[in-house]
Amino acid sequence: MDLSIIIPAYNEEDRLPLTLQRVFEYLSVHYKGTYEVIVADDGSTDRTAEIVKNHSKQYPQISLLQFTKNRGRGAALRDAIFKTNGEFILETDADGSVNEHAVLDFLKYFSKHPEVDMLTGSRTVEGSRILTPQSLLRKVFGYGFFFLAKIMFGWKFMDRINGFKMFRRETALDIFNHQYENSFFGEAEIVYIAETRGWKIRELPILWTDYKGSKVKPLKESWRSLLGMFRVLIRNRKGLYAKDIKKISNIHLQQNISKKHKNVLITGGCGFIGSNFIHLFYHNHLDTNIINLDLLTYAGDNDNLKDIETEETKNENKRYFFVHGDICDESFVENLFSEFNFDLVIHFAAESHVDRSIYSSVDFIRTNVEGTRVLIDASRKHHTKRFVHISTDEIYGSYEKGYANEDWAIKPSNPYSASKAGADVLVQSYIKTHDFPAIIIRGSNNYGPYQYPEKLIPLAITNLLEGAKIPIHGYGTQIRSWLHVKDFCRAIDMIIQGKAKYNIYNVAGEEKSILDVLKAIAVHFRKDLSSNCFNVNDRPGADFRYAVSSKRLIDDFGWKTEQTFENNLKNTIQWYVDNTEWWKNKKLKNSFKEHYERQSKGQWA
Repeated sequence: MDLSIIIPAYNEEDRLPLTLQRVFEYLSVHYKGTYEVIVADDGSTDRTAEIVKNHSKQYPQISLLQFTKNRGRGAALRDAIFKTNGEFILETDADGSVNEHAVLDFLKYFSKHPEVDMLTGSRTVEGSRILTPQSLLRKVFGYGFFFLAKIMFGWKFMDRINGFKMFRRETALDIFNHQYENSFFGEAEIVYIAETRGWKIRELPILWTDYKGSKVKPLKESWRSLLGMFRVLIRNRKGLYAKDIKKISNIHLQQNISKKHKNVLITGGCGFIGSNFIHLFYHNHLDTNIINLDLLTYAGDNDNLKDIETEETKNENKRYFFVHGDICDESFVENLFSEFNFDLVIHFAAESHVDRSIYSSVDFIRTNVEGTRVLIDASRKHHTKRFVHISTDEIYGSYEKGYANEDWAIKPSNPYSASKAGADVLVQSYIKTHDFPAIIIRGSNNYGPYQYPEKLIPLAITNLLEGAKIPIHGYGTQIRSWLHVKDFCRAIDMIIQGKAKYNIYNVAGEEKSILDVLKAIAVHFRKDLSSNCFNVNDRPGADFRYAVSSKRLIDDFGWKTEQTFENNLKNTIQWYVDNTEWWKNKKLKNSFKEHYERQSKGQWA
């Protein structure tokens, strides 16, 4: 569900009907998403509950949350928050004092500013309008309270008691878990909690109407607010508000991407990372059409997505489509964009094996650089909303100490990493020159299901299963950052839906030497590595260490790996044990045999 609207009400039989009528009429015309309206009846003794029940006959979106006694607006609102289903939660008054146009204004602001967690509708910022006069007494006490809050306690000058706020879901659930004030001052407390706990808040102007029937008692409420202010400060000193925010999955991960993206192009979706990502994306975004464009070179295989194709045969409305084609074929790509009008492109397609790039770099330059150029030109022409380029940590080159962040200079050491660096900087140049809405994601060494068996981990597993020895380049002391493919795919999915365009993100795993990884695999099979491996000449110009920092990703999204390297490796080994036919068929093909022959002998010329 998109939106939950909460209306706390206490004896509002006179004003609530008009408010509900305005809300439903406005949303039915102007809002295309799904929504619910929860009226939290805080122990009313009039016809408030009856009015809600009558409206529910006409509007199924409305529901009643009824309490037997009046506990205060804050308590009613807090209980209602935990009954909501919406991605966004809006709090407003039963008297309809805030113009309903603010609902869409706030939602539009959220869509353009994913870094903002909470919005308040303020009567004090530029652009706000109060449509009916306020009583002088209310003005005096209201602004007197704000003045004291600012001078004595350093609060930002914010209109904290207006009853119109919108939260992203995780923000609301976090804040209201820590709310204590139930009176009118509860409005100020939730903003204070949000600031204390680090959620980003913005004020937006609203049209405000103070109805003559307002039940606010300025003298009483100002005195209670002053007491509430001191209670809040005492709680803060005790640390009752300042616990860690568990921003686990990034609020935006819960979004259904179909609201932003109807047709999604995934290039290289039959490859290792691409197929794993499609598995995740297909099941997470149920209303999105996925078009998988793949040339099916030696490493691409439709069998990687056989389960999804089988599931699609059961569905009346298909949403996964495979297209066989070359990303370097400009006219073909143009026709594809014209047909589907993609608003999201996730670009995995690439030649990706360093060893093969040393033998011949032609395909790497063509696919990785020219193919990327074709895609971003087509995306520009057809006004794609977001282009996600999957890069690699190898573009930073080798370094003995430290962890590369996204601002480090890139120093590729081999034709593969040079071709990926070329594509990476090409995307960056389009961002700057053409304001191209792109994001770059640099992943470290991925491993997991469906990885082509010439790569280190699947090669070691399958060779041991076949009773063959494992070739080791050099002495196996090279260090890499090992990232399970499912963790990488989760990071990509978060980033796609989260931060605004133009960012670059590193995604790191656990740092281990190649020898450590191979020993762990051998131990799993209860074999001695030294008697089940052999050393060959190392790659020319081999990189000793890759290690990147994921700090930006963690700060923005709270991302972390789900399991340890040891557990992920164990699961990966089991996958290859359970899918013997999958990898054996690949190892029987000439494309594998010819490369393995050279690789296992360390023949680099």
